[in-house]
Amino acid sequence: MQLPAELQFLEDYLTDPNDQYKKAEWLLSKFDSSTWEYSFDFVTPNSLSWDVELSDYSLLTDPKHCKLLQSLKCWLIASTLPTSGTGFSNGLTTQYRSFLTTLLLIDYLLINNDRFQLHRFGLAGLNSDDLRSILESLSRNART
Repeated sequence: MQLPAELQFLEDYLTDPNDQYKKAEWLLSKFDSSTWEYSFDFVTPNSLSWDVELSDYSLLTDPKHCKLLQSLKCWLIASTLPTSGTGFSNGLTTQYRSFLTTLLLIDYLLINNDRFQLHRFGLAGLNSDDLRSILESLSRNART
């Protein structure tokens, strides 16, 4: 539905909540693409391939992993959005930092997908002990 100019401020409230996590100013590709082109004011856009092999030798982009892939993509976008209700916006530099942090967590999950059984349970298979272990491991090996 196209709103008149004087009502554009309502657009965020009328958008399907699922749709708000499928677009970002830095995302240059369609959400459903298996390779994303993105730019945080880079001279040349970067790419991110979601064609990752899981421990069952299937790809993350296979239809059977649709829910897991959608969750990871939405998580990455959501991590760069300003916190709703704060009244603050975040610039591309802040968004990029959040993007990199979330991407580090996603990479960790995918690298350790056999341990977490992502191919069988998706993110639903993670429990509080797994999350604690992930945070401990990343904090021990932090580069920043």
